[in-house]
Formats: sequence, structure tokens, C-alpha cells
Amino acid sequence: MAKLVLVIDDDPDVWVTLALRLQSFGYVMISAKNGEQGLLKAKELKPDLILLDFNMPNETGLEVLKKIKAPSPDAIHEIPVVMLTGQEVHEKECMEAGAAGYITKPFDLFQLKETLSKFLSK
Repeated sequence: MAKLVLVIDDDPDVWVTLALRLQSFGYVMISAKNGEQGLLKAKELKPDLILLDFNMPNETGLEVLKKIKAPSPDAIHEIPVVMLTGQEVHEKECMEAGAAGYITKPFDLFQLKETLSKFLSK
């Protein structure tokens, strides 16, 4: 069964890019345009991995990450979350909040594949 990856990002261009890449790697992608929608989909679908954009309107990726990582009966806090951002300045903050990894935009194909394999080959 193909691994399910939830992409939480407000940029539809990122969805298209990641959908093509993830499909070529053999994964299934679902997307959410904001943190609220992402949390609902995570609880409902229990993806194998979450790719979460840091810079989103209304709620930052860091705020969404903290909600995902808060212990809860639905166990979404156990899902690995990899942060996506155009800047590396937030890496330490995100890792301390529970992120399992970090990928900078624009995506390096090798880094993306390596990161996905690290969490989805288990």
C-alpha cells in the first residue's frame, strides 16, 4: 500500500510540484491550504508523513506544528512532520517544537527524496 503524505501549504504551485514528485517516488499526496484544514485532514486520514509550510497566512507553520505535536487521543502527534520554508532561520525553533526534519524551498530533488525515504521506508 502506498504511503500517504499530507502537504499543508497555502501555495497551489507547491501542491503541483510536490504532487508530481511524490507520485514519481510512489507516494500518495493529499493537500490542505491552511493549518485548520490540515489538522482536520491529519485527524481524519492519519497520513504517514506531514509536509508543513512555515509561512502561511492566519497561522504560521510553527503554530500548526505545535497543535499537531500536542498529545491527543487521536495520536496525530506521532506523525512525523517535516517543515518546508524558503528560509533556514526557523530551523532550530521548528526542531525544538517537534519537527522531524526541514526542507528549504526551492526543493532540491535529492534532499526531498532522501527526507521522504527516511520517514516513509519504515
